Amino acid sequence: MKANLARIIALSVLLGICGVAAADTTIRAVFICSVNEGATMDDVRVANSAWVVFVNANVEGGNISSTILTPIVGDIQAGRFIYADDYPSIESWSAARDAIDNT
Repeated sequence: MKANLARIIALSVLLGICGVAAADTTIRAVFICSVNEGATMDDVRVANSAWVVFVNANVEGGNISSTILTPIVGDIQAGRFIYADDYPSIESWSAARDAIDNT
């Protein structure tokens, strides 16, 4: 009886975790980049900030964010960085792509 109860509890927890994971609609786009010759990471930050303002102004509902990451292990060549952009839904990602392509 205790074994069945433990299985039922474990199954309930797993189903709950799967339900929470399925409820997340966030889309994350990740880009591995290099700083252009003559530019600095400060230039990257300025461009990224301007991009975030642009997409949030051109996508209904906005709430799009972007993070700049720099690797500390693995391929740590100077000038390498990562953009991680978060969109609240696939629709906002698509609208952002359309805004970029049509501008």
